[in-house]
Amino acid sequence: MTHSSQRPLVLIAANPKSGSSDRSNLVQSLTQELDRVGMRGEVIWSLDQLSQKVAELEPTLGAPDGLHSVVGAGGDGTAVAVVSRMSERVPFCPFPLGSENLLARQFGFDADPSRTATIIRQGVIRPMDAGLANDRLFLLMVGIGFDASVVHEVHASRTGHVQKRDYWLAILKQAIRYRFPAVSYSVSEEVSPSDPRSQQSLQNEPAQDKLTGSARWLFVVNQPRYANGLSIAPWASAEDGKLDLCVFRRGGFWRSLLYVYRLRRGTHHQDQDFVTHPCREVSFQASESVPFQIDGDPGGFLPLKIRVLPNRLRLIVPSNE
Repeated sequence: MTHSSQRPLVLIAANPKSGSSDRSNLVQSLTQELDRVGMRGEVIWSLDQLSQKVAELEPTLGAPDGLHSVVGAGGDGTAVAVVSRMSERVPFCPFPLGSENLLARQFGFDADPSRTATIIRQGVIRPMDAGLANDRLFLLMVGIGFDASVVHEVHASRTGHVQKRDYWLAILKQAIRYRFPAVSYSVSEEVSPSDPRSQQSLQNEPAQDKLTGSARWLFVVNQPRYANGLSIAPWASAEDGKLDLCVFRRGGFWRSLLYVYRLRRGTHHQDQDFVTHPCREVSFQASESVPFQIDGDPGGFLPLKIRVLPNRLRLIVPSNE
């Protein structure tokens, strides 16, 4: 065992409300497993405290007894909240305790304290892109329209741990209430035409409408995974310096059910209503009140401007990734 004064420190930022039940015992187990692999684990339950602690310790990065990394113990909302409170120099590792854990699933993480401690100790660092939605960071995606209205509904009535049934109830309510107002988008910086995805992604878009358009349900995607096993843009990569704007042109109750059906089957990209643009910056406006969500949390209401932040995240991943 390494002498205590020479053990690197891992800060564990824990969200007590993540997931459908209290899993604080797993957080404590992770600190024990970090001790087993020759590291120190310190649990922090306040994001404000985390910001102060990381700022104090960042100069010690790389030292034998200095800051090694920060763990986000919670769901996807916890991950983005933690990353937004530290610089791109600090390595990050997810410890998935939330409902969906899309970022963790993408890179093969689970809630096993022993395996997570081993990854932190022996894993490798991969630079990952993030995005900025107005002034808020995101790691996975931004949803504009119907799915955002569902997220706003769930969080407005949230009193503790969120259950999957909470989302199904919100989906039913919003399917009746939401009117799918039109949203205008403007891509101010497309990818180069030499990008191999450009021609394929624009195949459903009229030639005169490559930079601006209007749609009823929209996404900006950084990672391929979405909730409930869906994938809006399975080709998306957080390592290419780009984002993927994905839109469904039309709205309405029955049309939306058709879109979800095709999403489930993975055939939505063949629909003439579905359009994608690889881009680095895009803005949205609407004449009505239209909500957006950021990595599964309420983001606010349009207008919205989004841009990519290349290499914003230093993600610790298993060494075999």
